[in-house]
Amino acid sequence: MEVSEPPDEEVNHPIFRINLSSSLEDVSQDNPDAESSNVILIVLKGVIMISIIVTALLGNALVIASVRRHRKLRVPTNRYVVSLAMADLLVAVCAMTFNASVELSGGKWLLGSIMCDVWNSMDVYFSTASILHLCCISVDRYYAIVRPLEYPAIMRTVTVTAMLSSAWILPALISFIPIFMGWYTTQQHLDFRRKNPQVAKLSAIILISTFKS
Repeated sequence: MEVSEPPDEEVNHPIFRINLSSSLEDVSQDNPDAESSNVILIVLKGVIMISIIVTALLGNALVIASVRRHRKLRVPTNRYVVSLAMADLLVAVCAMTFNASVELSGGKWLLGSIMCDVWNSMDVYFSTASILHLCCISVDRYYAIVRPLEYPAIMRTVTVTAMLSSAWILPALISFIPIFMGWYTTQQHLDFRRKNPQVAKLSAIILISTFKS
C-alpha cells in the first residue's frame, strides 16, 4: 500500500498562524462579557500607565525645581542629578507616552514607520543618557570619597561640563544614526515594515527572529 506524500509547497507552509487581534475580536463578538472585561482591562492599564508617567514627570520636575530654587544645592554633584532628572523626564515624555499608546491600542502602531523610528531612537537615546549620567555620578562620588582633598581641583566646572556633554552626545551614536540608517535590523524586516506600518517595536523583534530561523 503506497502512501502519497503532500506536494513540496504544502510541506513548506507553516503548520499554523496565530492572528491574536482577529481572535480576540471574534471572542468579544461572540461573548459580550469578554468585551466588557477587555474594556475594563484597557481602562485599568491606562490608569496605571498614566499614573506612572505623571509620577515620573512630577518627581523629576521637583528635583529640578529644588536645585533651581535653593542656591545651597547648586554644587557640582547636583548638576549631575539635575541633568539625570532631565533625562528621566524626557524618557517619560518621549518614550513612555508612545509605549502607552501602543499598549492601549492593542499592540498596534498608529503613527507610521517614520514616527516608529523616532520613538525607538528617543527611547534608546534618553535611556542611554540616563545610564551614562549614573556613571558620571559614580565617578564623581568615587573621587569625592577616595581623594577628598583633590576633589575640588579634579571636578572643576570644565570637567563637569565635559562629562555631562559626553553623556548627552554619545547616546546619539547608538540611537538615531543606526536606527534611521537601518543598521539594527534585516532587509526582510524593513520590507515587512513598509507593507505593515501598524507593526511596532516588540512585534518587529519577533519577526526578525522568525526570518532568521
